[in-house]
Amino acid sequence: MVMKGIEEIVRAPGVAISDLQTKLNINAAQIETILRNSNTVLKENGYPNIIRRGKKLWVELGLDDFETLKQHIRTDNKYILNPQLRLALISVIIFTREKTSLNSLADELMVSKNTIANDIKGIRRLLTRDDVSLEYSRAKGYYFNGGETSIRIILIQKLYTSGC
Repeated sequence: MVMKGIEEIVRAPGVAISDLQTKLNINAAQIETILRNSNTVLKENGYPNIIRRGKKLWVELGLDDFETLKQHIRTDNKYILNPQLRLALISVIIFTREKTSLNSLADELMVSKNTIANDIKGIRRLLTRDDVSLEYSRAKGYYFNGGETSIRIILIQKLYTSGC
């Protein structure tokens, strides 16, 4: 969806945010996520950010540059994670970092908060058979609850079975 958003802005400079939402069939929160992730992709690849002027969007990127960017990302594959790998990566991030939030995971993995919420449900389902649980608190963010040895063993098993 990120590349589709960039493409629409490149093809129609000054596109109204409302028109982009309609064209991509997304809501206001989703457009914000796409813009944030699009700017990350553009910045990491040496292109200028999308600029918001009033309720319109602009990017200084020609169609040729966009095609080059699209090809680079297609061959690089660094932004495309399959669901199984994403679950493993989310688990590692939660285990190794403090105060991991839905927003921080969505930003880092360049997916929507809804995708992360579904992935967290999946992780919780995987842990139902074990003596470890995935918890959330405002103070700590997401964290694993259980013995550290148990958490490490489960993470290693999950990573191994996901093919990481």
